[in-house]
Amino acid sequence: NSVNSIDYPKDKYEVIVVDNGSTDNTQAIANSYCASVFVYPEVKIGKLRNLGVKESKGEIVAFVDADCIVPNNWLTAALKLLSESDVGVVGGNIQCRENANWIERAWALDKGDICSEVSSLATGSFVIKKVVFDDVGGFNEELVAGEDTEISQRISEAGQKLILNSKCNVVHLGYPRTVSAFVR
Repeated sequence: NSVNSIDYPKDKYEVIVVDNGSTDNTQAIANSYCASVFVYPEVKIGKLRNLGVKESKGEIVAFVDADCIVPNNWLTAALKLLSESDVGVVGGNIQCRENANWIERAWALDKGDICSEVSSLATGSFVIKKVVFDDVGGFNEELVAGEDTEISQRISEAGQKLILNSKCNVVHLGYPRTVSAFVR
């Protein structure tokens, strides 16, 4: 719902869902929103993300995790900063839901109102110029986790800035809500 409600013209972006072999109604739900759905079961996250980029047509690629809610101005805010030639990626922090319990809040990365250069961005909200993505070779397909930190380092080494902008913060619904889920 949130991706389809952004303040950017709908005819100027495409929604691609890359499904890693889910067993719920992900594909049907995504299709009902006119998203393009591609299924690649049992591949690591970096490869999954790279396959999604290969399916995309645009000059900018915006990543958001399936369990995140984007703000209305998410893409517009990112694109404004990406218009600068030395900015390669814009992202936001990951916030927890409004009525989060103490366990969820312990995970939250929200650092308030900010717009500054950083050394790493999380892919829960990661908007990148496709040319920059291609220049650094995409995500590392061998990593099980941390692919966002690793690509961030390569983007920085390539001379491109990573900008953290609180206007691009997303709400993450997938934080553990119980102690046993946290431990698991």
